[in-house]
Amino acid sequence: MRLFFSPGSLRVIGGWVVGLDAENLISEIGLAVARGLTARDLAEFPGQHPMASEAIAKAARSLF
Repeated sequence: MRLFFSPGSLRVIGGWVVGLDAENLISEIGLAVARGLTARDLAEFPGQHPMASEAIAKAARSLF
């Protein structure tokens, strides 16, 4: 998984996912782009555990 952010604002501008649950994860990334979410928004999202979607928050937290 890779997330892409706008420099400065850290708004999500895209991403890619390969592997299991990719179709579910890419839809979350698409929603983040459509809603103008930032890396901080993704990092603070209380996802379920254990789930593959935890990887999105983990990727966003790597910026802080």
